[in-house]
Amino acid sequence: MSIILGIHDSAFDSGAAVSVDGEIKAAIHEERTSRIKHEGGFPKTSISATLKAANISPKEVEVIAVGNVHAEVPLQLMQGFTQISPLLNPLKSRKDYLKIYSYEKYMDFYRKHLWFSKINSKLSGKLLENMLKKAGINARLERVDHHLNHAASTFYSSGFNKCLIITADARGDGISTTVNIGTIKDGIKRIAATKQENSIGHFYGCITECLDFKYGDGEGKTEALAAYGKESPIYQKLKKYIKVKDLKIEANMYPYQNKKCCSSRRPVSKC
Repeated sequence: MSIILGIHDSAFDSGAAVSVDGEIKAAIHEERTSRIKHEGGFPKTSISATLKAANISPKEVEVIAVGNVHAEVPLQLMQGFTQISPLLNPLKSRKDYLKIYSYEKYMDFYRKHLWFSKINSKLSGKLLENMLKKAGINARLERVDHHLNHAASTFYSSGFNKCLIITADARGDGISTTVNIGTIKDGIKRIAATKQENSIGHFYGCITECLDFKYGDGEGKTEALAAYGKESPIYQKLKKYIKVKDLKIEANMYPYQNKKCCSSRRPVSKC
C-alpha cells in the first residue's frame, strides 16, 4: 500500500491531501480548520485533519509531496528585502512596479544558478522536515514542479487518454503559464512556458484590485462581471500590452506607469 501526503505551504491557501494507492482519501484547505480565510504557511491543522479523515497515522505516511521545486527560504528573505507581497500592483504604483522588477531579477538569477538553488532547497527542506517531524511524520520528501502539479491534477482526473493541458496562475516556480501535451502512455510533456514576470494571472489580480475587490480573493467576482461587460476603449489598450507569441504570453505593463492608469486616485473608467 502506497500512502502519500501532499502539502501546499505557500503564503496563502495552504492545505493538505492524502492518497492511498493513487486514490485521494481526504483533502482540505488550512482555512477550513483554522477558520482564517486564505490561511497560508505550514498546513499543520490540515495535515492532522486529512490523516484523521483517512484513518491513517502519521507514521504510516511513506512519501511527502510538496507542490513546488524552488523552495521558500532565500525567496522569503528577498521578499522581505524588497517588501514585495501579493498585494503589489504595477498598474497602481510605479514604486510597486520597481519592487516587482527587483524581485523578478532576483528570481532570474535564482533560476540560472544551480548552486544557489541547491542551497535554497537544502535549507527549506530541513525546515520543512523539522516541522513534519514535530507532527510525527518522518517520510521521504519529494518536491514536484508547481505547474506540473496543476497539469497532473487536471489530466489524470479528466478521463482522456490524450489531451492539451494549459495551466495559468499568478506564479509558481518562476512560471505563470504552461502549455502541455498529456498522454497516458508518456505522461505530461511541457511544450511552452511563460515566465512569471509576464504573468496574466497577476495582471488579472491587479485589474481585480483596480475594481476595488481584494487581490487574491475577488477574481471570481471580476470573472462573473466580465460576462456582462461590453467592449470598451480599455480593451483596445490592453491588447497592445498583452500578446501571445509562440504559445508564450508577453505582457508589458510598464507603459501604464507613465500614464498613471488605474491609480488609486483614478478610476478604471478614466484609463
